[in-house]
Amino acid sequence: MIGTFLASEARILARLLKTYGVDAMQLYREAGLDSSLVNKPRARYPFDRVAAAWGRAARLTGKPHLGLEIAKHYRPTDFHGLAVAFLASNNLRTALARFARYHHCLNTAFASRLEQHPDRLDLVCPTIDVDDDAKRVIQDARAAVIVDLCRTGADGVLDPLKVEFTYPAPKDASEHAALFRCPIAFGAAEWRLSFRASDVDRPFLASNRELARASDQILDSMCKALQQDDLVSRVKFAMVEELPSGSPSEEAVARAVSMSTRSLQRRLAEEGTSFTTLLAVVRKELAEQYVQDRQIPVTEISYMLGFSDVSSFSRAFKRWTGHSPAASRQRHPAHVGPGFLPPMQPAR
Repeated sequence: MIGTFLASEARILARLLKTYGVDAMQLYREAGLDSSLVNKPRARYPFDRVAAAWGRAARLTGKPHLGLEIAKHYRPTDFHGLAVAFLASNNLRTALARFARYHHCLNTAFASRLEQHPDRLDLVCPTIDVDDDAKRVIQDARAAVIVDLCRTGADGVLDPLKVEFTYPAPKDASEHAALFRCPIAFGAAEWRLSFRASDVDRPFLASNRELARASDQILDSMCKALQQDDLVSRVKFAMVEELPSGSPSEEAVARAVSMSTRSLQRRLAEEGTSFTTLLAVVRKELAEQYVQDRQIPVTEISYMLGFSDVSSFSRAFKRWTGHSPAASRQRHPAHVGPGFLPPMQPAR
């Protein structure tokens, strides 16, 4: 599963990269992300594209642990209602429980969980299959932001018991030591942030039950919307991946989303759509996007979208838009730049 990522979180890296003279918006566009979405509260990006952009940011800046600096540049509203609900919680235990419950709203690529032990409470996230640079940035940023939120809630006097990362130990871990002020392990099976049992029930100084509950309601509505939309998004992304090889089949897409063909048909019907409808939507969205890029020949676009020949694509495009591809290019100014759906490579 590709998963999706709350687009407003991408603003944090943009602020950080500005201090290095790097244009994050250009970086996002090059990764196939519509940079205008960062200011839309519930807009989402394909997570693998975000991970690729963050990994490249680490390489461009020469800072493999760039994620540690994220805590200096985030704002609570970057996480929609989650950071507000976290800080308004009664104590660290309820704050971490909220994070584990609602983290899916931020990133659907993986889930987080709480583990209660006699001497500690652990927040755990499984590892994800991204490149090493992206993995370091993502794991460092997650730990840095959560610890900063915890310290903010506890008036700056709270340190974790231990932090564990899944990537190999760096040559110099002094930045980690200075930030977390606790034992740190590398090469672990899962990312893990541990807090002392004696700390987790300490009251947060700015707790606000009414504000926390209001934020919970917002987050609950986001989770409900994601549950309804998630399958549709997964199917659309699977179609995008299959298109360069020809017209996607229901069987191939069903395998990609870990379902039988019959289950996929039933679930899509429950969502008020169908495989054929979604395939037409994906093709139309990508066709309109690529036709605006005059650097891509119409012949190439037709094959990128799984059409057998140019005439078939031209007829479909005219049916969708009322204009031929050539006429559409004449009607609109030259434009280069991908939108929400990830760009595809031409079929070979």
